[in-house]
Amino acid sequence: MRKEKSTLTDQACRIHGISPDRDLTPERSLAFYHPDDRDAVAAAFRRAVEEGVPYDIEVRLMTQEGEERWVRTRGEPQLDTSAAEAANGDASKGQDSSQGEIVRVRGTVQDITERRERRRELEQADTMFRGAQDALFLIDVDHAGGEPSFAIEKLNPAYEEATGMSAASVRGKTPVAAIGDEAGRFREAQYQKCLDQEKPLEYEEEIPLEGEMTYWETRITPVLVDGTVEKIVGSTREITGRKQQEQLRRQRRQKVEALYEATNQLLRAEGKEAVGALLVDLIDDTFDYAGTAVRFAKDGRLVPTSVSPALQAHMPERQPYDFDEETPVAEAYRTGQTQVYHDLREGDSAVKWGDIRAAAYVPMGRHGTLSVGSLQIGEIESFDRHLIEVIADYATLVLGRVDREAVLRGAKEEAERARREAEAASQAKSVFLANMSHEIRTPLTSILGFAEAIGEEVGGDDQTGTTDRSDVDLPALRQFAGLIESSGERLMNTLTGVLNLSKLEAGEMTLAPEPVDLAAEAEKAAQEFAPQARDAGVDLAAEGGQDAVWAQADAGGVQIVLRNLLSNAVKYTGEGGRVRVSARTDGTQDAVLEVVDTGIGMDPARVEDLFEPFRQESEGLAREYEGTGLGLAVTWKALQQMEGGVEVETEKGEGTCFTVRLPAARVENGLDEP
Repeated sequence: MRKEKSTLTDQACRIHGISPDRDLTPERSLAFYHPDDRDAVAAAFRRAVEEGVPYDIEVRLMTQEGEERWVRTRGEPQLDTSAAEAANGDASKGQDSSQGEIVRVRGTVQDITERRERRRELEQADTMFRGAQDALFLIDVDHAGGEPSFAIEKLNPAYEEATGMSAASVRGKTPVAAIGDEAGRFREAQYQKCLDQEKPLEYEEEIPLEGEMTYWETRITPVLVDGTVEKIVGSTREITGRKQQEQLRRQRRQKVEALYEATNQLLRAEGKEAVGALLVDLIDDTFDYAGTAVRFAKDGRLVPTSVSPALQAHMPERQPYDFDEETPVAEAYRTGQTQVYHDLREGDSAVKWGDIRAAAYVPMGRHGTLSVGSLQIGEIESFDRHLIEVIADYATLVLGRVDREAVLRGAKEEAERARREAEAASQAKSVFLANMSHEIRTPLTSILGFAEAIGEEVGGDDQTGTTDRSDVDLPALRQFAGLIESSGERLMNTLTGVLNLSKLEAGEMTLAPEPVDLAAEAEKAAQEFAPQARDAGVDLAAEGGQDAVWAQADAGGVQIVLRNLLSNAVKYTGEGGRVRVSARTDGTQDAVLEVVDTGIGMDPARVEDLFEPFRQESEGLAREYEGTGLGLAVTWKALQQMEGGVEVETEKGEGTCFTVRLPAARVENGLDEP
């Protein structure tokens, strides 16, 4: 201080940008400092000299070349040696100038330009970090334990606002401790990857916040210090809305693709029931609703035909609805417009909805409706509704095709039935003509032949025309007469059968129902056919007691039935066979006649055609048994007029049982009570 000289080391000279041999004074040294910092340096130096107070300040230094540098300069006032020893003071508390003269200030100067620049950059970065609109975070990387560990160091306000986390609550925590095990471990894996690669990394992550999963798009960048990753800085932004939209689009695309695949099955469906079942399966497999129902129009009502199991559980009651009822289903059908109800409880309908809270009803033309239901209010989405309408349109086309095919199939079947009936009628006509020709020509031939034989027998062959009566063969004449009589009876029976059938079909034969004792009628018929049965070697008998069996029928009609049945039974029962006729009651509703034989029987498959006119099991001129085939047809017509019926049990070679049922009649004191 006495010499007013400043002495600088070589390193200090390099910092000042001057040569070591340059002479400096404290005043000249002060000139190297930035004009804005000179006063501060001068004041610190003055206090050191005058008050013995050391200083440690950071200021700007201007080199001789005009370069600005930041330096840390420290100064320690030094007393005269002898005075300092006498004072024996504590140098750490500065030199007390009252104890001696301060003869020098010894100090150091350190170039801190780079450190100040880094600090400035950090301050700027921190300012930008805190003021950034993007959500930013800073992760500290600790290498102390060998394996790096990660802890949250900073969150900027934008991050706090976006996530709802506070920086104070997570500072120093690991990702696992801050956001949970699964999401935290995923983050740590990304940090490790960034550390290993030493380059920025982008990824998407899921973070549970407030009980809901959120989606974020994150970018992290390593901060290297001397070749080591000390920090990881990252930015993130929420993409939950975008992910939900992507998921929604993906779900919609999947629905459309599923519907496209399923419509192929729908277009190939055969029948309404198949269409309904396919629609229910299609809706349930494609959409996440609580139930599906298909109703088809039938007899003025919309009848539930196909219902999903889920709807059966949530809405047990699903009754049919009239077209004109004030119900959502009927409204959709009548108007031909989709009806959507976001809250079914708001309406006045008396329908019991069960657990269903929202529903959509889609018409399928004149065929019916398709409906879906949800357990949540307002959950029927418009996109889903449009897809369901498309499905309903497809179903309408398919149902129209099914109806047309049914009409065409019915017409084809009707045409085929008409063809078969025409063929059957033609065949019956041929059989009838053949049978009638045979049944009329055969007895007429016999009558004419035997009449000619009688004429020859009694007329003679001489010129006078006289006959010797003594030569007439009377037994032969009697035989011829009997044959003529039987042939006439056969001819009469044929004509009678034809006449009865024509009268019954034309309604010209009136059968008047009245109480008739079937037991007595059966006995009478058995006695009438006893000679014919005896000649054929057939055992014919009426069975049952003496009790009357009353039926509300026509006595003549009953005899027609019995004669035809007994005639057939005797005809088709060979010698040694047995025929039984009986009458009985069957509860209180029916009076029953039964004719059972042990004859040839027939194929059960032929029973259906048995009561058609001119039908026999064997037909044509080569048939085994004679007859027109009219008897059973007449029997059937007569029973129809008496409100009766007949059942047939038969087996080829085992015989046949005809069971005739007629309305029972009650008779008390001679008066009938049907």
